[in-house]
Amino acid sequence: DLGASAHVALGSLVAMSGAGCWCVGGFADQRDCQQAGAALVAESKRRSEAGVRTIYVVRPEPVCGADELKARADHLWASVPGNEHMRLDEEAAYSVSNETSAAKVAAVARRLGDYALVVDATACVGGNAIAFARAFPRVVAVEIDASKAAKLAHNVAHVRSTAPLGAVDVVVGDCLDELDRVPELDDAGAAALVFADPPWGGRHYKFANEADEVHLKGGGGGLEALVGLCARKRAVGHLLLKVPFNFNAASLAASRHVRRLDTVLLSSKVTLLVLHLEKGAPGPKAKRKRERGPSGGREHKGKKKKKKKKKTRDD
Repeated sequence: DLGASAHVALGSLVAMSGAGCWCVGGFADQRDCQQAGAALVAESKRRSEAGVRTIYVVRPEPVCGADELKARADHLWASVPGNEHMRLDEEAAYSVSNETSAAKVAAVARRLGDYALVVDATACVGGNAIAFARAFPRVVAVEIDASKAAKLAHNVAHVRSTAPLGAVDVVVGDCLDELDRVPELDDAGAAALVFADPPWGGRHYKFANEADEVHLKGGGGGLEALVGLCARKRAVGHLLLKVPFNFNAASLAASRHVRRLDTVLLSSKVTLLVLHLEKGAPGPKAKRKRERGPSGGREHKGKKKKKKKKKTRDD
């Protein structure tokens, strides 16, 4: 059972020819793995088209072995007693924030304000949500994958059994939908911050010139949709985005919803974008109306006065 092998990793290919079997994966450089896999697939296709196919290539279901998961838990939650009981899947094992990185994000959030509520819009299994709960009184943790959300709830409960945590509400759903179901975010008298660590497109992100696969899961829109939604929420003053070092933030910085964008280096490969949101930013229609209408610049006011004087002379 190739899928049950602890040595079969995400993105691996297994090629079989007669009694021979090769597992392609585990290269230090992910590009080498991709090139080797591509070469095997191309050769298999060439032989098949020639009618002499002798190589069969399969992509097994990725499975983390128990030893690998324990090593990842030690890395992610080094200070948590009994961290072998923390729950992970293979994707979470290599994408969730470790304690050090998550604590840095929470510290940045604390410097931005004394927030009563933090929303982790892409909570996964709880790396950042737990760090926020250590620093803030309430966290709403949104996760679109029900399996990961169950692991998140378990992990929060386990950490709470070892140390104090703020309240954590685990919500299963698309963050672009669920943010509209948090009433506090529409309260102008409240203070809230939203954080998101969207998927980066896999472990090969670091080999690209620009990380252009950073996206939100679900069908509601991309990062720009999240920025616009947060800007419309009266209680949300800041949006924090954890992105790879090679992410191009120019479009976000140019958004009419963003008053200022700061960057914080969390490590050599990870950047935190701090978006200071512009409240009451006009939509496209309202903006065009203001540009044409009489309530904008000095030139419009002058024309209005001139028209009024002409009318007086005619009378």
